[in-house]
Formats: sequence, structure tokens, C-alpha cells
Amino acid sequence: LFSMKFKQNQKYLKLKDYGYVIKAKTSVDTSNAKAARVVYNKVKNVLANYPDTIAFAPFFYLVENSAFIRSDAQKIMLISTILLLILYFFMLKNHKLFFNTIIAIGNSVLVAVLLTTLFFKSVSILAIVFGVSVTSVSIDYMFHYYFHGYFSQKKPSMQKRVFLGFFTTIGVFFIFSFIGIELFTQLAVFSVISLGAAYLLFTFSFNKLDIKPPIIKKKIRNTKGLNPLFIMVFSLVLLGFAYHNLEFDTNLKNLDYHNTKLIKISKKFRDGLQNDRYKAVIIDAKNRELLLQKYEKIEEKYPDMQGIGKFVLSSKKCEARVKKLKKFNFDKIKKIINHEAIKLGFNDTFKNAYIGINSINCDMKIIDGMGFKIIKERNKYYTLSLIQKDKIKSSKLFHVVDLGKALAKDSQNMKDKLEIFIIVSIIFIVRVLFFAFGKELFYPLIYLLFPLSVVLFSISLLGKINIMHLFALIILIAISIDYGIYLHKTETLSETKIAIVYALLSTFFGFGVLIFSKTTALHSIGFVITVGIGSIFLLLYAKIPWKN
Repeated sequence: LFSMKFKQNQKYLKLKDYGYVIKAKTSVDTSNAKAARVVYNKVKNVLANYPDTIAFAPFFYLVENSAFIRSDAQKIMLISTILLLILYFFMLKNHKLFFNTIIAIGNSVLVAVLLTTLFFKSVSILAIVFGVSVTSVSIDYMFHYYFHGYFSQKKPSMQKRVFLGFFTTIGVFFIFSFIGIELFTQLAVFSVISLGAAYLLFTFSFNKLDIKPPIIKKKIRNTKGLNPLFIMVFSLVLLGFAYHNLEFDTNLKNLDYHNTKLIKISKKFRDGLQNDRYKAVIIDAKNRELLLQKYEKIEEKYPDMQGIGKFVLSSKKCEARVKKLKKFNFDKIKKIINHEAIKLGFNDTFKNAYIGINSINCDMKIIDGMGFKIIKERNKYYTLSLIQKDKIKSSKLFHVVDLGKALAKDSQNMKDKLEIFIIVSIIFIVRVLFFAFGKELFYPLIYLLFPLSVVLFSISLLGKINIMHLFALIILIAISIDYGIYLHKTETLSETKIAIVYALLSTFFGFGVLIFSKTTALHSIGFVITVGIGSIFLLLYAKIPWKN
């Protein structure tokens, strides 16, 4: 597992206020989760009998955090599945419909898995997990058909409202598939396929089951209620507030599980070994010689600089030193030293002094064990060096390595892409609504804008918005508009409302339960879906006229 070289009387590293440190290197590829787990387990087994010994490596985060997240997600998904099955069983109250619905959703997932793996060389397990959750949204179509008696018809009937809801949902995911972020692209493709398969099954197959609709007590509503324009204006006000107060969290590490134990150990090593004293910088040049010359130029300004230049000189500097050395008469110096040494009692001790000095050359080779290297990449040479943090200043001669800034930049780019696709998705939905309902699009549109505005307003009050919030907003937009379409000028309000209530409960148990996760990424998704569903419930039971 490890290679460690020990020498007699070597100086050991000391960890401040704790003890001694052994630094070991492994040839195992610890960026690979499986390989990292093997090394991690063996280290833990070795140290099991030494309670006072602590160990740390960056890949410990990969092993511990991934294990925790996997366990956390499995528990939540297991609870989610059980709740969904219980919900479907008691809501449907029809064994035939219950089992056929489970089979239909299972088949849709299977088709999506098979086709998605054909389109991509490798598919992320996260894309499949979230894709399966998105597939549960297709239960909306079944509820709408069931409560409106379409499963008792002998001929398949493609209902306009259900088709529009389905079309807007897969339209958003289809747009989302062009985002260029592979995980999200895979999820979008998976969702389009699975929702498409589920829609076809519920629309063209379930009518053959000859299932009668449940008896629903209808309520007559005579009150005027709120004007949809009022809700629209209120939503825009919330969006305006959120826009001015929302701050984006560019730190992708915040999405991970907060491993307090490893963070504490890591800090002990960093502080104890004073690893935070130096900042890494990258030096580049067209060739090896120019790279070493550039290093030496930087070293003039930063004498305490650590890097390859401590061990290897540029040919220019080396030749200057050789030229300087050759000016000395070492034969004469050696005679003087020997003469004085004999006077002091030495016996030819220095007769071999300066041996080989005349044959010295500048063919300096880089030894891998030095800890610093020169790397060639795309016809350019690079080396990494260390400069004290409190002395470093920006310079054109080197690039300061700041992983935090690099990740923040990547995060910002992803955020910009997601925002563009959210706007494009909303424009697509508005155009579909205008085509379907003309000037009456305001009523169904509030079922998109109100949940969106409430979610963003809530996030602005509680903290920063992150990538996974934006990802979940795409899903919320894709599913929330369906309910506005179902309710617009419906002649069967009681049936439509109860179908939506069951659909919302199904979505919460499928996605919303992630709000209970201790992992920020999963919690963020659950938060958006839960708040979004809650706001749709408010609209559903608010006194808003469903007829214009």
C-alpha cells in the first residue's frame, strides 16, 4: 500500500501539541472510489489497536462522505417507496389499478434505463435515481384519467388537458437535455423517455382494464374568490424581492455532507504542520530551460520559495557558476590546505579535496524523489512551486493556484446555464399556454409563477441559493404548470382537485422527502419541491375562480 524510506538518525516531522508524523505515499489511484475504499479500510484496520494514533488523507472525504450520502439516500428512498406504495394502495382502493399502475411505472423506468444506456457510454447512477423519482410524476396522468372515468371507456381517449400537461413537462426536460452538463443531460433524456412511456401506457392501455371511477362528493362553490391577476402581481413582487436579495453559493463543497470529524482532523494537521504558510503557484514556459530561468527570476524576489529550482539550475545559471569555479586555482588551494592540515596534525586527510572539480558539467537531471517535478503538457512545460502566503503578490511570471476560485468559476458557469434554461423553459410554457388558451393563459400560468416565486423568496430569507436549488426549480417548473392546465375552466372541479391533491402527495413522497436529508445537495432538492408543493396546495384551496 505504501512506500516509506527510513534512515538512521533521520529527523522526524512533529505535529504541534500532539506527537510525531509519518508521511506515506501510495501508488493506488485514490481518485477511484473503490480503490480509495480499500486503502481506507486497511489503514483503519492497522490503526484499530492504536487509539492514540490519528491518520488523514484527502481521499478519506471521498470514502466517508460517499458512504454517508449513499446510506442517507437509500434510507430516504426506502421510506419514500414505502410511503408511495401505501399512498397508492389506500388512495386508489382498487387492487387491479394499483398493481397495473406499479407495473406501468416499472416498465417506463425499464424502457428509460435501456434507451438511456444506448445513448450514453456510461450513465451516472444519480441520473437514474433522480430519473426514477421524476417518473413517479407520471402518476398525475393516471389520477386524472381515473377520477374522470376514462378507464371505464372501451376506446382509448387522448384528453386535451392531460396531453398539454404531458407536452409541457417533457418539453421542459427536452430543452433541459441541451444544457451541456452531462449529469443533467442524462437525467433530462431519462425523464423524457420514462414520462413518454408512462403517458402512452396510461392513455392507450389502461382503458382496457374497465375500471369504474370512484364516487366523489361534489362541492358547490359560490364565492367569487381572488382574481388570478392579483396572484400574478403578488408573485412578481416576491420574485422582485428574491432577485434583489438572493446570493448565489459558488462553493461546491457546501453541497457535500459536512463531515465534522474529518474537518477537525484535517485542521489539526494543517495547523500543526503549518501547511497553510505557503501558497502553490504554477510556472510555465515554452521549454525546460526557459522554465528554470523564469523560476530563478521569481526566486530573486522570493528567496524562501520552495520548488524545483532548489535542486536543479538552468543551463544559463549553471554555466555561469562553472565559469566562475574554473577561475579558481584548486590545485594551489589543495596544496595550501594540505600544508596547513599537516601542521595541525592531520595526515594527508585532504589529498582528495576538490577531486573531479575540473570535469564538472551542467547536465543536471531531475530526480523524482525531490518532491517537485517539471511536466510537459501540450508543448508547454509546467512546474509547481510554493511561496509564503504573507509575501506573495500577483505577478505575470506565475499563476496562483486557487482551487476554490476555479471551482467557484465552474459553479458560476453552471448557474448561468441553468438560469438561461429556466428562462427558455418558461418562455416555452408561455407560448404553449398562449397557443392553447389565448389571452386566458393567466390562470394556468399562476400555477408556475406562484410556486417559483415562493420558493425563491423562501431561499432568499433562509440563506444562499445553490446549483441543486436551480436544478430542482427545473423539475418544479416542469410539473407545476400541469395543475394550472388541469384546472383551467374545468367542468369537473371536484374530480380535478382530488386528482391534483393525490398527485401532489405522490410528488412529495417521491421528491419532497429529500428535505429530511443531512446532505445539502439532497436537502436542497427536497426543500424546493416541498415549498413548491405547499404553495400549489395554497392555490388549490384559495378562492380563485377557475372560470374566466
